[in-house]
Amino acid sequence: SENLLVFLKGYEAFSSEPYNIGDGTNTIGYGVTEVYQPTAYAELAPYCTEQQASDVMYRIIRDNYFKGVWEQINGVRENPKQNEIDAFVSLAYNSGVGGCTSSPMFQAYIQNKPISECASSWKTYNIMAGSTFEEGLRNRRNAEYNIFVSGQYEFKTIWIYGGGYITDN
Repeated sequence: SENLLVFLKGYEAFSSEPYNIGDGTNTIGYGVTEVYQPTAYAELAPYCTEQQASDVMYRIIRDNYFKGVWEQINGVRENPKQNEIDAFVSLAYNSGVGGCTSSPMFQAYIQNKPISECASSWKTYNIMAGSTFEEGLRNRRNAEYNIFVSGQYEFKTIWIYGGGYITDN
């Protein structure tokens, strides 16, 4: 959904040029990595506009993350809601389709368990405890939990890596 795109932009931030995220991985645009999305990365590097980054992000989400999540939900989960799908797609964008679909939340979801049961481990899943990424991942998992359970999207100001904010989105 459009809400998911704006949510993800706030969590990923924008960079017009590649930079190392701190673990040896280079990223550009809105979290497009050299390792996990090499074709899209090459399309954006060595420099991209915000519009190019938005277009690539949308295409990656549609063709990879949404498709990978939806293929396992469609026809299995009774009455999936947009906010529930969006929360899983956000998780997939951050930890890969396999990281999402193997999660206890997703497994409970496709078994048609109650939302409260599906959400029970969301806030602690894949937070990289003890790493420099833990705080940000905890914040993101809490925000995804809110999307999943109640359809409340957190829309952060979209930060530009190196300084400034996106003012026209």
